[in-house]
Amino acid sequence: MSKADLVQLLNDKSNEFLLSKMLPISKGKNLEAILTDVVQKIYSWDKDHGIEALKALAIIIMIELRASPKASPLYCSETFLKVCLKEIPVENLDKVYPKIKGYLLEEAPIQSSSLKVVTRNPIISKFFFKILFDAEDSLLDETDIVLSIMHAALKEGTSFGPLRSFGQYLLINLPYNYIDINPEVGRILFSFAFQNNFISSRCLVWLKAELKAGNIGDYHIENSAKWICKLAAEKTSDEQIYIAWIALEREVGNIGDYHIENSAKWICKLAAEKTSDEQIYIAWIALEREVGNIGDYHIENSARWICKLAAEKTSSPHIYYAWIALEREADNIGDYHIENSARWICKLAAEKASYEQIYYAWIALEREAGNIGDYHIKNSARWICKTSYEKYKSSNILYQWTLTELRQKNYGNYKTVNSARWLCKEAFDKRTVKAEFNIKILSIWILLEYQADNIGDKHTPYSGQWLLFYFYEKMKVSDYKDYINN
Repeated sequence: MSKADLVQLLNDKSNEFLLSKMLPISKGKNLEAILTDVVQKIYSWDKDHGIEALKALAIIIMIELRASPKASPLYCSETFLKVCLKEIPVENLDKVYPKIKGYLLEEAPIQSSSLKVVTRNPIISKFFFKILFDAEDSLLDETDIVLSIMHAALKEGTSFGPLRSFGQYLLINLPYNYIDINPEVGRILFSFAFQNNFISSRCLVWLKAELKAGNIGDYHIENSAKWICKLAAEKTSDEQIYIAWIALEREVGNIGDYHIENSAKWICKLAAEKTSDEQIYIAWIALEREVGNIGDYHIENSARWICKLAAEKTSSPHIYYAWIALEREADNIGDYHIENSARWICKLAAEKASYEQIYYAWIALEREAGNIGDYHIKNSARWICKTSYEKYKSSNILYQWTLTELRQKNYGNYKTVNSARWLCKEAFDKRTVKAEFNIKILSIWILLEYQADNIGDKHTPYSGQWLLFYFYEKMKVSDYKDYINN
């Protein structure tokens, strides 16, 4: 088959399947050679416009391969292609463009409609990309082409009001996509986007690239990690950017204070005011705990003051969890009528931000305080265990409950309701395909059965050997002894 025949076949819409049939036969080698000849012919077509035709082809390919999301392809429109060519620039574009388009349609396996200009197949795009940019004697510079697309996107990017346009999409996503493929080009594209005020939370990948390159820099040094953090935070108020910024300043030891601009403490307070996000508050609490500023509830910016403020603003279970941990560490177990004590917070959290992790903390608190109680005694460890398990049917809560009975040496048997062995069997019987049996409960159960001299064999249900066999075969854990010992 000649090159002309191949191009004609590929340009026939009814023959798009031929590429997939031809590739296994040629193993791609002949196709690459044919497409290389196509590139050379386009380049030699006209001493002034051959290279411009190749750049037009490169723009079409670049958008297909580098701008598209993984889930669905993205294509270049004729309108946008013309804007890109103006940026190259192509002189007398209105006069030259029909010739470039006509020659590409004649020589290259592309198709055009009123809405888009595309290659016939993503494999063709990849071969063209390799020939145009990656070959030793490549004719084009990848950075130049992608920057011409970014310049065109900038001109088109604000022309459709508040809705995200094609240009806006490219300005945000081309840099993001490039960071993994070609970090050097990705960093250039992010810099371009930032300089032109197109800033989104996707710049976090750029921040990571600069940190990886050791470019921490400072706030007056463009494109440094610190510069990116501050500018991105100002423009987006995105909580993840603030989190990254706080982590950066903590890492370099710049804890500072609330009147010291750009210090970790200053950023925490600013971020909390801008976002009221739970992750920000948790980072802030951790920072103040780390520097020993536990303080008290009337001391502004102390860990305790932040905990209470954050709980009131967010009602987040994660905030309450951090608050409980803070008071437990400070030995402020207190009681349910003592405001801001660990017990008081546990009960408040269960009412305000019902979440099973709160109950783990509450059960552990009462167990360690020796308030095992009984199932009819409100706020005792046992009462909390049963109440929370009935509410969530959670294997993790059942694990805490089992631990509670285990430490009371209430081993019991399978008929003794609420005994450790009864709870283990309950956990096993209530398991589902989506929520597998809790491996911690299984390890406890195995030890309980051996202790009860219920060794049995792998055919005797609920015996120690049967459970070990289940552990090994059903849970696909090869070295189960490590789990049991831990």
